[in-house]
Amino acid sequence: MKSILYKLIPLTVLAGLAVPLWAGATAEVLVRPSSSVPGAEVTLADIGSVKSSDRNLAARLQGVTICAAPLAGRSQSISRAQIIAALRKRGLSDSVSLLSPPQVTVTRPSLVVKGQTLFEVVRKLTLEAGLKGAAVEVEPVRLPADQVVPSGSVEVRVSAAAPKVRKGRNTVPVEILVDGKRYRSVQVSVTARVFGRALVATQAIGRNEPLTAVNTVVQDCETTNVFEDVIDALPPSDAIASVPIAQGAQIRRKWISEPAVIKAGDVVIVSVVGESTRVSEKGTAAGDGRPGDRIKVRLSGGAREVRGTVVGPGLVEIQIGRRS
Repeated sequence: MKSILYKLIPLTVLAGLAVPLWAGATAEVLVRPSSSVPGAEVTLADIGSVKSSDRNLAARLQGVTICAAPLAGRSQSISRAQIIAALRKRGLSDSVSLLSPPQVTVTRPSLVVKGQTLFEVVRKLTLEAGLKGAAVEVEPVRLPADQVVPSGSVEVRVSAAAPKVRKGRNTVPVEILVDGKRYRSVQVSVTARVFGRALVATQAIGRNEPLTAVNTVVQDCETTNVFEDVIDALPPSDAIASVPIAQGAQIRRKWISEPAVIKAGDVVIVSVVGESTRVSEKGTAAGDGRPGDRIKVRLSGGAREVRGTVVGPGLVEIQIGRRS
């Protein structure tokens, strides 16, 4: 079977005259019809072999950049004219006997990083984030696309600039490194679903109504989209609803409070406290009050009303210097 020979007459054109490229040459370059290119640029060493008794010349020729390499997993053609132009640009065209086919095919080898791999990196991060809840499930909002990267040692890691993971939806940047260098960053979106126990209203609960085992129940449920202060146990028996609570609502700590320790019409002791003085007087509460509430008190023996802070059952305090 006859060997297939390609035309070995590479020419450089000077002043309109065809001059063989090997005239005065001290190196021989044999270019392969097809080659695999590992880097981001195509060099003469990638696509052919260089023979020369001059080591420095051989090294210079091997380092000549022909063009940019194709993307990972892609191929492209390089013409003999491009190779000649690259040699001429480096001032080496007169030193080379170039043996090359008219067209050369170069391919960038590649690996595939699966989208599932990217998701698993973020899933692990989320499960280790210590989200509050009895159980955490992590789901992809959309599984990332597979990523084609150059061949080499591949590492997948969460970016150091990634935000703190929270329950609900998160978007986390994931870096793909090839041979220790960052090649690409991919945004991976996941939903962290949190499950735990919560106190749930079994019926509508009115304001100032006590919370009991009848109108509430502790149950397992998803707590992803609720506030952090949802409680998971029935509070003390004297706790009441400070706001109306709808049936089925997961009950928040801010929605409950202690019952009033002072009722409207109660006789109370009003203490006026200063740096070195303390004066007490009886009065009548004008409204209900819990510890920390400010209520109006009508002082005994007169029509004067003052406003003070409830500090305990039957006790109201006024701090001198504060507006009352």
